[in-house]
Parts: sequence; structure tokens; C-alpha cells
Amino acid sequence: TPEQITEFLYEPHVANIATIGPDGSLTHAGVAPLRKQKIYILVGQSTIKLRNIRRDPRVSISISTDEEPYKYVLINGTTVISEKRIPELVMKMAVNYLGPEREKQYTKDILSQTNFALLTIT
Repeated sequence: TPEQITEFLYEPHVANIATIGPDGSLTHAGVAPLRKQKIYILVGQSTIKLRNIRRDPRVSISISTDEEPYKYVLINGTTVISEKRIPELVMKMAVNYLGPEREKQYTKDILSQTNFALLTIT
């Protein structure tokens, strides 16, 4: 049901994103999406997936469980790239995936190491 899908998307799952390479082939990469009103994914500025998305914003995201009962959601869409709200969303992702006790240190460390872009999936 739509309610079950929404509930599933708010859980912390690792996902795979497929982007379209320059030769038309698909490139897959693991990502940690954050679902609020939209689906957000933070990626490094130097990644292949971001270069692919800058050229062709179409993506496919597969989010699944690895335990019974097996569940999955497949999302096809386009991305909007920005550099807004990155520190805020890194903190929210840290809480979502690592817990509140690790959020501050992880956020400080990762923001000093990685230059992010924010993908919003529409």
C-alpha cells in the first residue's frame, strides 16, 4: 500500500542508485538516502555518479531489506543538484544511520573530509 511504502522509505536502509554513463551503460553505486518530504542523497563532488547525473539527471534507486520478510521499493526519477542544506542533512543522516550519540563527531569529521553535493530525487 502507499502507506507501507512511505513507512519503509522513512526507515534507514542502504540503497543502490543507477546512473547513466557517457556510453549509455548503467553505473550502480551504494548510497544512504534520507527521506523527509522528498528523497535526499548526499554524494561527493568528484564521484562518477555525480558526473553522470550532471550529464543526464535520470536515476533509478533500489532500496531493499536483507532480512525476511524481504521488502523493496524501486524509484525512477530525475535529480536536482544543489549545495544547500548540506550540514543540516549530514547531521540528520548521521542520526538516522549511526544514532544521536555519534552524530556530532561524524558530522564534523565527514564535512571536513568531503565536498558534498545534494541530490533531490523528483
